[in-house]
Amino acid sequence: MGWFCESPTTPTTTTQTQSMPQWYEDALQRLVSAGEEEVAAKPYTPYPTAERVAPLSQTEEAAIAATPGAAGAYMPGLSAAFGTAAMGSRGIGDVDFSQYMNPYTQNVVDIQKREALRDYGMMRPQMGFQASKQGAFGGARHGVVEAEAERNLGQLLGDIQQAGQERAFNAATGLFTNEAQRQLQAAPIFSNIGSQAQQLGLGGLDAILKSQAIPRGLEQQRRDIDFQEYMRGQGYGMNQLGTLSGLIRGVQPGGTTVTQGQVAGQSPLATAAGLGLAGAGIYNLIYGR
Repeated sequence: MGWFCESPTTPTTTTQTQSMPQWYEDALQRLVSAGEEEVAAKPYTPYPTAERVAPLSQTEEAAIAATPGAAGAYMPGLSAAFGTAAMGSRGIGDVDFSQYMNPYTQNVVDIQKREALRDYGMMRPQMGFQASKQGAFGGARHGVVEAEAERNLGQLLGDIQQAGQERAFNAATGLFTNEAQRQLQAAPIFSNIGSQAQQLGLGGLDAILKSQAIPRGLEQQRRDIDFQEYMRGQGYGMNQLGTLSGLIRGVQPGGTTVTQGQVAGQSPLATAAGLGLAGAGIYNLIYGR
């Protein structure tokens, strides 16, 4: 009976080993080695900073250097405006009117005084003649007449001098008033001239800088292209390796799977039963039963 008993089964043990084709492994190894060589062969190399930005032209540098002068072009006009306005707004007490007086005024006064003295000289003999006719020549009466005449002469000379100075002063004040009005009217003109000088100067410099912006922009584009080409050259080897890596990954070759293990055993009874059924089937086929 023990021969017909079913024997215990042994669990199946399977070991799978996945391996890639040798040519694929060799390609990966070459790719890694080439990447290491590329990295080692191209250490970091800084790009010259001075080559990144297009420099200013001599014209631009000159225009920039001239900008402070153009910006301050209003100062002379403004200073002249302040000075002119200050002169025009002076008070009477701050003015030396002698500079406005006619330098020939005193000459005219002196002529008038000379004529007065001449008239007095012509009148004095007549006074002596009259005193002689009256028998008073050399007397007290004669002295009084001469003293009165001399007093009148002195007063006349003083009046001539005062009148001449008054006329000169009035003329000087008129000249000063006219000049002050012209100065006050001229002050805004000087200020406007200064402002226009500044605007024209800065406008001209702005036009120069704008005209230079076009060639400098083209030069900057050229430098940018040079930098891009430099960067492209720095990464060219790694980019090529990246392309090759993509090709290799795209192949995806099938791996080889090796399976090793044990198949569960069957009992002798099951084996005999199987053989019996197989024999009966063959017998039936042969004899047709």
